[in-house]
Amino acid sequence: HYLTVGFPDEFSTIIKKAAAAKGADANLIKSLIKQESGFSPTATSTSNAMGLMQMIEPTAREIAQDLSIKNLQIPGDLFKPATNVPMGTHYLVKMMLKFNQHVPLSLAAYNAGPFRLEKWLKARPSLKDLPQIRSSRAMDELWIEELPWRETQVYVKSILRNLVIYRMLESGRVELKDPSWQGQ
Repeated sequence: HYLTVGFPDEFSTIIKKAAAAKGADANLIKSLIKQESGFSPTATSTSNAMGLMQMIEPTAREIAQDLSIKNLQIPGDLFKPATNVPMGTHYLVKMMLKFNQHVPLSLAAYNAGPFRLEKWLKARPSLKDLPQIRSSRAMDELWIEELPWRETQVYVKSILRNLVIYRMLESGRVELKDPSWQGQ
């Protein structure tokens, strides 16, 4: 299938194990990794985010503390999929808990930072109920276009697209529920 070239299934054992340990959707983790690093374990961004799930040092240190990881070696450990994926998955789940299991908001927080996102949301009283909205209808996701960070707009939309494709590859059919990002 030609889609598998653009949507690899690399590191699937590590991804499935990390997702299962945190009650996360493995396809969402794959979708995020595709966007973050293109499945390159040694990827480093211009903001010095590292590894498959592109963590910056302060976030990695916070997660290491959450997970009681002693002696985290940066950058070395962040370039190891067996370390990076569980850490990144933990952080994504942490964002999911913070934003009421709302996948697009959690992805925006993963990319832009939860404090920046919360500040933006507080400045937009019309969006106060957004974490409770369970819809992927265009009008309910228009807020993504209004994010003040262009990179985050593209990031969220790309991962949501990736998620639909990974689910299609897994099931062999296209099935869109509302919201399209809700776990299956």
